[in-house]
Amino acid sequence: MKLKKQCMKLSRDHFDQIPDDLAVDILSRLSGKSLMKLRYVSKFWFSIIRSQRLIDSFIPRSLKRGSRFLIAFNNCEFVVKKTDMRLFFFTVSDDEGENKSSPSSLVASLDMTIPSTVDYHYTRGSANDDAKKLTYKYLGYDPIDDQYKAMCMTVSRRGHHGGDVEHKVLTLGGGRGDVKTLSWRIMEDNTEPYVPYTKGTCINGIVYYGATRPNTNGVIVCFDVRFEKISLMNPPLNIKSWEVGTSLINYKGKVAIIHTTPLRDSYEIIVWILENVKTHEWSKKTRFFPHSSSDTIDMSSYSFIGINETREIILAPKLMPRNLEAFYIFYFDLTSQGIRRVRVEGLADDEEFKRHYGIGNNGSCPVSISSEHFENITFF
Repeated sequence: MKLKKQCMKLSRDHFDQIPDDLAVDILSRLSGKSLMKLRYVSKFWFSIIRSQRLIDSFIPRSLKRGSRFLIAFNNCEFVVKKTDMRLFFFTVSDDEGENKSSPSSLVASLDMTIPSTVDYHYTRGSANDDAKKLTYKYLGYDPIDDQYKAMCMTVSRRGHHGGDVEHKVLTLGGGRGDVKTLSWRIMEDNTEPYVPYTKGTCINGIVYYGATRPNTNGVIVCFDVRFEKISLMNPPLNIKSWEVGTSLINYKGKVAIIHTTPLRDSYEIIVWILENVKTHEWSKKTRFFPHSSSDTIDMSSYSFIGINETREIILAPKLMPRNLEAFYIFYFDLTSQGIRRVRVEGLADDEEFKRHYGIGNNGSCPVSISSEHFENITFF
């Protein structure tokens, strides 16, 4: 034991002698999970890993490694005690890139399990204890000031019929002791009442998400992260409301709305792309699902979550499968109009995991999936 401690001390002393620039270069090549563990090697390593230099070096490498799926769900539908509630985060590497010989399966790994005291789902928000308000939260990034901010939108239950709406904003990671940035601030705006309907996507410093208003068509809410302003934008004329089969996604750096219409033996897919943010100019693409796929995919159970490097739109289930059924993600090629199916293995698909966390076969388990997850070691 004494010899082991001496070896550890000797190795740490050698680590501390590594030049800062070389240490940053070496560490930036590691995974985020490995870096979080290495913080405890020594004070020197802790300071390097927490430094802005390493963060600035790590992020470009992370982007080059490609995006991954981030899959989140909880067990709130199955447990009685709040102390038993858990929120699970799985990641799935999608290393296909330009490789057209795509795999038929991907493997998920459990990254994190944390206590969850709130039953949350992005389409209905989280209810306050008094059940009179719904709360929705969005995360945005300001590339000019290099700041992350969280925006919290609260609407009263009567918001569906003209109730009050309140927006708050919190600056993450940029406080440095400034009370103003380390606490929620109420945004002053005169936004008409609305209820969020879609997940948010942040593009060039603006968070976009679909919403509904009383007695009107659907709208797109735009949250300017830098200036902390809320504005509303009308979607294309043909989008009357955010009904089933309609999604808002990031289409290669542009806001896009995907709308599906069931036909006799297939689905019509319309993709609206916001070409000009200032003039609200939209382009339109119309595609059709192959007839053979219409029986496989029930669009009421799936949603469009994004697009990959090869211009394939990604469809994912809204609910976790019951009875240990397979979890599939679909890719729809906008050019060839072909569709392929990929199975995700290791996603809570064994009896031991479900039994341990109380996940049963009865009830539904909503799942939230992001197709553009990159590792980021920024400390909030």
